[in-house]
Amino acid sequence: MPARVTILGYYGRGNLGDEALLQCALDACRSRVPDADIAVLAFDAGRVERDFQVTAIPAVGTSSRWRRLRRLAANDLLVIGGGGLFKDWGRDFRGMAPFAVPALWSRAWGRAVALAGVGVGPVLHPFSSRLLGGAVRYASSVWVRDRGSRDWVSRVGGPIRRLRLAPDPALLLPPAPPGAGEADWQARVGSFAGRLWIGVNLRHWYKRDFRVRTGEAERMELLCRRLAEGVSRLAARASLGVITLPFRVEWYDDDRRAMDLLVSRLPPSVACVRVQELLSPGLMIGFLARCTLLVGMRLHASLLAATAGTPFLSLEYDEKVTGALEQIGRTTDGVEMSPAEIDRLPDRLEAAWEGRERAAADLRARRTQWRLAIEEAWDEVFAPVGGGGRANR
Repeated sequence: MPARVTILGYYGRGNLGDEALLQCALDACRSRVPDADIAVLAFDAGRVERDFQVTAIPAVGTSSRWRRLRRLAANDLLVIGGGGLFKDWGRDFRGMAPFAVPALWSRAWGRAVALAGVGVGPVLHPFSSRLLGGAVRYASSVWVRDRGSRDWVSRVGGPIRRLRLAPDPALLLPPAPPGAGEADWQARVGSFAGRLWIGVNLRHWYKRDFRVRTGEAERMELLCRRLAEGVSRLAARASLGVITLPFRVEWYDDDRRAMDLLVSRLPPSVACVRVQELLSPGLMIGFLARCTLLVGMRLHASLLAATAGTPFLSLEYDEKVTGALEQIGRTTDGVEMSPAEIDRLPDRLEAAWEGRERAAADLRARRTQWRLAIEEAWDEVFAPVGGGGRANR
């Protein structure tokens, strides 16, 4: 009988980073357990079924509760992750419950559980700590994506069987093959032939309840003005264009609004192309491969640029971005989001542009190391169902 593998994460919510993580998990499972019966617990099951051609079950909601329970009761392995799933920001534990509670159900039924490439913290509510502790202590393997997450897991205490620190799973996505996405790219930038392109991904900062943080409007204005100034400097020396690349387009969290502010600050001499829809992970990597440089704010904008071999400046709006850069050995590519550092952004952009060839060579040199660490982590994740080695090495 085929092994039943269920993958749980923040999937189907219009976040390209999470969709890239799901693609990685599906690829890892299929390469190790080729005949596996795979299902995904997703926040929008219909979208996941349409985009990934896989059975999907709603991860929340009373109407699908019994279907979830039946799947978990008959399951052989529950894979939770990746992504920043275990955090509560000190408010309440409900945001963690959809990820921790299925692990506890699986424990009750004697089913294997693995955490794969997860981000953890902050975990401040007492009941959140108990949920996290139950999930990590029972799991056959716990793979965290940065040192900060490892520290939060360690605070839970008690025996953890296998705690592994390895880079984010999205770095295992393959670079775009030659010609991939060429027609889509030319359809957007064809009228600006001969230019070098800077990809840009910006987002707003949000609180848990999606209200804008105090002072964010002023900080976003400063960020866009300084970034536009830096692009203008480079445009005076080379024929440049800017292409905006959204990684989330939900009504409450829409990258396009932040990037529209930047576009409004650019001089008319700078060609600008706005991508309005959410691209697939593969197509996004193809677009990033055609950019000379990326300025990215979303974590997976920088990571997919690294996968594509494209140098980047990563805007460190959250500790998870800093942690990811540390894991791939590119901390010098981060820009702290304090007003003083934002003010120096034109100089940082100019330095990144001058050093782009060295940065691209370094990314290519490090790629094998990342991939080996991630492959070994996936081997451990799928070991309970006989997938401890890749089928196609």
